[in-house]
Amino acid sequence: MQKLTTYTNRKRIPGEYHLVSYKTKEYDLLLKYNKIQVTQDESEIILKWMARSCKMKLNINFRNCNHSWGGKRHNKPFVTIANSDKFVGTLVHEFSHAHNCNFDSGKNHNDGFVRTQDKFIRKFHNSKAREIVTIKERHN
Repeated sequence: MQKLTTYTNRKRIPGEYHLVSYKTKEYDLLLKYNKIQVTQDESEIILKWMARSCKMKLNINFRNCNHSWGGKRHNKPFVTIANSDKFVGTLVHEFSHAHNCNFDSGKNHNDGFVRTQDKFIRKFHNSKAREIVTIKERHN
């Protein structure tokens, strides 16, 4: 598969890794959704919708921790969302790790991960699940 282009003239998206910010084809969507914070209930709705859309059984955990995390735990897709980190972009990022755990360790931010995250940020943006953030978008 062809390597993604690295756009080093971009600014880093707040809350996102440098490499992901420089390689994403969905820079504007990630920038937008990394600024929109949602409640725990809304986070759970979004994550469950994403999992259902992929026919995935996803374990979801909310904790008072420093960093959100996504990948595989006990051989199952899993996300932990930090209580202070409930942004739509973060939810999509960690879900992408959980989804990718079938293909790699789920811990890196390589081109395959960036492609997966781009796919899911577009999918969210074009879905009915996006209605959850419509009012919040107007205030950001």
